[in-house]
Amino acid sequence: MQGGVNRPGKPEDQANGRGDIDLVGYIRVLHERGYTGPLDLEIIGAKEYSVEQCCVIAAESRGHMQASLQACGAR
Repeated sequence: MQGGVNRPGKPEDQANGRGDIDLVGYIRVLHERGYTGPLDLEIIGAKEYSVEQCCVIAAESRGHMQASLQACGAR
């Protein structure tokens, strides 16, 4: 927390698996409850990043998201 305000951190630190959120646990609960809608990752503050940098963040996030889904028995 910076100055009393929560900040998402640098875009590369927002990639799935880099934070404190139990993403596998979160996805497991959604899957167990029958959720079939989309999952989305919003990277905040990357507008100054190159397309290549954004692709690296997206690729890492996609890989972690896929592994999390598989670990939960979801697609």
